Amino acid sequence: MTRTVRPLPALAAVVAIVLGAWAAFSPLAADDQAMSDQGPTLRDLADQRGLKIGTAVSPGGFYDTPYMALVDRHFSLVVPEYGAYMTDIRPTPEHWDFWALDQVVAAAQKHGQQVRGHTLVYGVSSGHDTYGGWTPTPAWVHEKDMSREEAVALLQEYIETVMSRYAGTINEWIVVNEPMGSQFGARRVDGVLFSPNVWFEKIGPDYVKLAFEHARRVDPNAKLIINEWGADFLGQDYNKYDRLKEYYKLVAYLIKQGTPIDGVGFQFHLQPGLDYPKSQAVVENFERFAALGLSTHITELDVRVREPVTAKKLKKQAALFSNVFFGALKSPSTEDVVLWGFTDRYSWITAGTSFRGYGAGTIMSKDLRLYPSFEAIRKRLAGSG
Repeated sequence: MTRTVRPLPALAAVVAIVLGAWAAFSPLAADDQAMSDQGPTLRDLADQRGLKIGTAVSPGGFYDTPYMALVDRHFSLVVPEYGAYMTDIRPTPEHWDFWALDQVVAAAQKHGQQVRGHTLVYGVSSGHDTYGGWTPTPAWVHEKDMSREEAVALLQEYIETVMSRYAGTINEWIVVNEPMGSQFGARRVDGVLFSPNVWFEKIGPDYVKLAFEHARRVDPNAKLIINEWGADFLGQDYNKYDRLKEYYKLVAYLIKQGTPIDGVGFQFHLQPGLDYPKSQAVVENFERFAALGLSTHITELDVRVREPVTAKKLKKQAALFSNVFFGALKSPSTEDVVLWGFTDRYSWITAGTSFRGYGAGTIMSKDLRLYPSFEAIRKRLAGSG
């Protein structure tokens, strides 16, 4: 088996797109808002409150000095937004590529930051319309005819290869991402909802338990997290589909089976006017999972704003960010909040194609000017918001 270290074509395309977007902006002047801000850093304020604050980092940003300076300044935890999925790391059966994840780890080590691996097992279908056919599990896995035993061996080999490479360096992992997925086509096993993804189809519903068990064997000291969207706070509603109840049932079912889960992730992809996450509703949701003996993690926070972006809409965005952070600070089980990108320069909402018609989603603009959301978070972390 050959293991190469080279930029992947898919990742290279992402980097090219992102760098192309960045090229539209001139280098920041020394007095530009984000760089000249002399207030306390989010990182320092969060640390004083016993909370880690993180951000997803874009591969394209590695070449953007002002962007990387802000990653260093404000965040204690970094997560690879792209480049660390199986489709990136093992694009073909013969080739392994750790380039992007190595870059994240190297930058984090330089700046004293923790890295979260995102994600080991994510089996959403390659025909998923939201992502234009992109899949986090490579096409060859979807297309390969294999027995259950062969699929289990493949899953375990991948987990072992990746976790072993970063043992002692990456100490927490999203092991399984979105096992419940969308309600469309979902299947119930023992009354519990599972997404019919590639690993479910080739192995069965116990792929989740098997993945966590093998991850524990490979690195007994790593924190192992399950992650899901749309089950973030009490009262959250997705077309009358009670994802809150379903996620809790799934996690409780896995724990009862002895699955070695340490933490539960909640994604918090929000939108003003549709989502109203009161801080107490966040706390009370998290308390249910804490009662199972689990830590809680806000893993992918963003708040997308439809165009045209106005001061009124940004004020509503800021209120949502503030409420989520308030909930995290009030929740004893919550260890961290990760922004799914901190600038619209590199955001799946504003730099990609999944959310056409949205002009903002983070706490800084494309030219790194601070949105009201930045100051709302800073005030909340300082105890004055």
